[in-house]
Amino acid sequence: MHEPAPGIQVFLATPEALLGPQPMHDALRSLDEQDRSHIARFRFPRDRDLAAASRLLQRLAVAHCARIAPEAVTDLRFSSEPGARPVVLAPALAQAFFFSAANTRGMVACAVSATNNVGLDVEEIKEKLAPELVDHCCTADERAELWSLREEERRKAFFQLWTLKESYLKARGTGLQVSPHLIGFPGSGRSATPTLHADPTTEPHPAHWYFRTLDAGPGHAAALCIHGALEPPTVDVWRVQWIQGELKLFAQA
Repeated sequence: MHEPAPGIQVFLATPEALLGPQPMHDALRSLDEQDRSHIARFRFPRDRDLAAASRLLQRLAVAHCARIAPEAVTDLRFSSEPGARPVVLAPALAQAFFFSAANTRGMVACAVSATNNVGLDVEEIKEKLAPELVDHCCTADERAELWSLREEERRKAFFQLWTLKESYLKARGTGLQVSPHLIGFPGSGRSATPTLHADPTTEPHPAHWYFRTLDAGPGHAAALCIHGALEPPTVDVWRVQWIQGELKLFAQA
């Protein structure tokens, strides 16, 4: 039995880096029927490619951390209960790992931990930001801070803030059952490790959650939430390629 890698492992990739020039059916051979059914629900090829890349990275990331051979990623089984945080069901070697997957246009991501529940989110930084979206998603302090920024800075700051909130909701496994304007990260744009602020009726133990913003490139924002970290955990961020059935990792500074 091997010792799992310490800390949190975060894997980032573009869909093209995973699917490559080969037809998507090559990637589908590494997925199971549940994955293929999920992918088939999407109408447009671009969306199907994104879904396929996301499911493939989820498998490759968990397999890498559990030291399962890439050719055996089809043996992985995941839960799919609506509204519940997914878990690894099989094989036994991988059941101890927590994971969180995310995708947005142009980016797929997965975080894996052997010790702590995690939530990960990645978002494309849109060219326009609707004021009503800011009003719906942000606390009063966050709104004031955002509207004090220039437009380009405001867009980047908002989507970074959104990833923090979404990563927390995903780690809790509640989805949008908790309204995002009830949880806040004041001054989040000035810290790589923002602090959660929330009313006790929404989150009675905000200090139990550790957050870190991640560099996902100029067009994307990403954030990681870790539950129950007694001290700041080690976070390793990797850029991923999958070439002819071989997983290639490149450390991101």
